[in-house]
Amino acid sequence: MQPIRYRYGLPYHLWDGVEWVDTSERVAFLNLHSEDRRDFAVLLAGGTTHLVMYRSRNMSWTQVVDHPEACSYQDMVAFKGKFYAVDSSGWGRVFVVELSLEVTEIPLVRGSQESSKESLVQSGEELLLVQRFTPGWRHGEYIYTWFRVFRLDEKGRRRKWVQVNDLNDRVIFLGFHTNLCCSVHKLPGAKENCIVFIDSDDDFIYDNDAILMFDLITRRTSTAFNECKGYMGVFGANLESLVSCGLVTMPDPTRSSDFCYGY
Repeated sequence: MQPIRYRYGLPYHLWDGVEWVDTSERVAFLNLHSEDRRDFAVLLAGGTTHLVMYRSRNMSWTQVVDHPEACSYQDMVAFKGKFYAVDSSGWGRVFVVELSLEVTEIPLVRGSQESSKESLVQSGEELLLVQRFTPGWRHGEYIYTWFRVFRLDEKGRRRKWVQVNDLNDRVIFLGFHTNLCCSVHKLPGAKENCIVFIDSDDDFIYDNDAILMFDLITRRTSTAFNECKGYMGVFGANLESLVSCGLVTMPDPTRSSDFCYGY
């Protein structure tokens, strides 16, 4: 899936007027299910240390909160009528943003090692926090990448993260701009209990060997399409098939600044 490109105005105190910005940063969209189906909310970070929310009913942007430690936000999602945003600290700091603009923080996950990237993934009625650990950034070290997965526990008065070691029949896909989780029964040939991710630190995909798969049971990483059979294996046999469905895009040779984005 492609990153959403949009144009937005930020008419609050950070600027004297309205500044219109074109960007492709990630946003989270929440349908509020009004009778006329026109009421919705959008949460935006834009790579800054503050969050802003747009309400269609008010037709305006409102600043939510400044990050207490000036960290940027690296992922966000709408889940069960609320927004969730994880910052870039690498320690599992996730904030819950209510439509009322109230913000609360979920207690940190346990662990002594800082992650290199964190993602929020919705899986049916569950919200997952996926931590990625990459020991260094030199070429070839992605083969040693490993992950931890947590499920949001909403029982009781306080939310908390519970580590998950078994996804059952599910597979997680982590892209540059989109994350998803689905049952392998909906994608014949996919391998359960795995996380599919991209071997790249510059948003480029040069061939399908850059798409890797981490097995939560064996704790090993391999090339995704070498492990997958059936429809998924055949479909990923060549990069053109991935481009044809919009899973990835290739750079336009006439435009050197184009990127090859992941799913």
